Amino acid sequence: MISARALSVALACLVLVGLGTAGGVWLGARHYRPQLDAASADLAACRASRGELESAVAEQVRQVAALRMAGEQRARDAAQAVERGRQQAAEQYAGAQRLLSQRTAGEQCAA
Repeated sequence: MISARALSVALACLVLVGLGTAGGVWLGARHYRPQLDAASADLAACRASRGELESAVAEQVRQVAALRMAGEQRARDAAQAVERGRQQAAEQYAGAQRLLSQRTAGEQCAA
């Protein structure tokens, strides 16, 4: 059997190890608590900023899409205006050619 003295020494060692562990945990918690609190505050601030940034990016995406659509509409309008201009120019050119091709008997000037 185990002697009482060996048992008491082992028990004393276990108690000392337990007290040392408890003291280490207490000191560690006291030392790291401010850092943990600061990290928690930073995490909350980062999450709030992330939400704001996500909404800002979503708004920018909507604005870019609107600008792209407006640019495409302007390009379509410009192409239509160019085509209308070409048609009008062709009509006016044809009219001018008709006028030039008509023979007119001009009055002779008396010199």
